[in-house]
Parts: sequence; C-alpha cells; structure tokens
Amino acid sequence: MKGHYSNILVPTDFSEQSHLALEQAFTLATLLNVEITLLHVIEKSSVNYAFGLLSREPTEQEILDNQESCYHRLLQIAESASKNSFIKVNPLLLNGVAYEKILEVARDIYARFIVMATNSSDPDKKKAYIGVNTSQVILTAPCPCLTFNGDNIREHFETIILPLDLTKQTQQKVNKAIEFAKYYNSTIRVVSVLLTDEPDVVTRLNAQLTLVKEYIEKRDIFTTAKIINGDRAAGGLTSYIIDYANENDGDLIMIMTQQEVDARDKFLGSSAMAFISNAKIPVLSITPK
Repeated sequence: MKGHYSNILVPTDFSEQSHLALEQAFTLATLLNVEITLLHVIEKSSVNYAFGLLSREPTEQEILDNQESCYHRLLQIAESASKNSFIKVNPLLLNGVAYEKILEVARDIYARFIVMATNSSDPDKKKAYIGVNTSQVILTAPCPCLTFNGDNIREHFETIILPLDLTKQTQQKVNKAIEFAKYYNSTIRVVSVLLTDEPDVVTRLNAQLTLVKEYIEKRDIFTTAKIINGDRAAGGLTSYIIDYANENDGDLIMIMTQQEVDARDKFLGSSAMAFISNAKIPVLSITPK
C-alpha cells in the first residue's frame, strides 16, 4: 500500500450500485495515480439476514462461515477490478457498524476521497444505507465524498456544476472545483437560485457570482455564471439545480454539506441530502473546515 493520501476508499455492500461506484472510482484513481481500498463491513444484522435467523443469535461457526464467504467474494471483486483497471485494489473486511468503520478506515489510510453508492439495489438495505451510512459518512468524513446514484459511469468530469449561495464556506468549494477542473480540463458552470426578490439578497448574490466567475477564469478555466429565478411553490432549490445540470450535460455536482441540529442529533442538511439522493450524476460533498 502506498503512503499518505495515496488511496481512495470504496465501501461496498456487494450491490449493483456499489459495483458501479467502484467503476466510477477507477477514473479518479487513474488520474491521481493512487490505489483503491475496497471495504466491506459485516454488520450483525447482515449475518442474521444471510442465514435467515430471526429467533436466535448466529453460532460462532455461522459467523466464521459468513466472514469467509464475504472475504472470498470481496477478494474476487478486488482481483477482477485490479486486472481490468490496472489499478491496485486492496480488499479489506471488517466487523462493526458500517459508517463507523468507513470513517475509521478513511482516517487510517488518509483517504483522498471516499467513493460510495447512495443506493443499494437490495431493497432490504436501501433505507438503512441512505439514512444512516451515507449521511453519517458524508457528515463527518475527513475527506471529500463522491457519491454515485445513477447508472452512467463518468469517464471525464467535463462539466462541473457549482451551486453557490451566500454562506461563508463558498471559498472552500470554489477551490475544490478549480482543483477538479484542472485535473479534467473541465468547464465550471456556477449557478445560484433566487427564491426571493429581496433587493439586498439579489445584489449580494449577483456580486458574489461575478467575483467567483472572475476568480475561476483567472485560473484559465472556462466558466459560466447563471442565476435562476425560482418559485418556492414550484420546487425547491435542489430541483432547479438538478434540472440545470441535466439541461447542461453536467457530469458532477459539487456541494458543501451543512449540519442541521435538533435536540437529539446532527444530520445532513436537507439540501445536501436532496442532491445526494436525487441527482443521477455523481455528487462531490465537501465538509466545511
């Protein structure tokens, strides 16, 4: 295994979507000249599911048999992926809570990116995967997360969709978009949605888009900037931007995640979750520092 920041972490639940996420990771790994760590986490519920156990705990032998079966399957995927992509894919099998182990491994290997599916093709796993594992990983990941929710692998991120608002974390997202655009010789399409006609907001947003466009263009990246006048009754901010991405052949939507806090817990902001769940192109989520 290479040194620090020379790995991309790809969690897998052996579903079709997670296989596609692994394929999506190939292009990024090739570009960055890094290896892939392919991680499968065995959770207690998955052992019970594998053996159809409802009324009793699995025996020690059943647990060992399941671990052996999972590792054999993981090793086959890793060896096949390495052969087909010419990228070293390191299989890793752990027991525990999926999102906790994903975050632990990401920190241990100094992952450059986490690439993961937002959906499982297994209907018994779909709800838990979106609601707990994906959201918790993205919320506290030590690196950017590239989530994959479609069925079309992007060989190149030729068009990056960069939604902007008036939050103070804008600069971090802009710099990450520039980094990606330099890798892929991309066009960056900066877009904001106005759901109000309040003059102060309109003025500030126009000024910010102009500054951001000029800042990116000074880095020799072709850039466009657009403000969409939306209607709250017709749809939310994310639906306008996803429609814009589709209309402009977007290959990647780049977002900054936000925490919303209630009396019990922290969870992904509603806009971030809407992008991750509904966009049919990859979404790169960056946690504010």
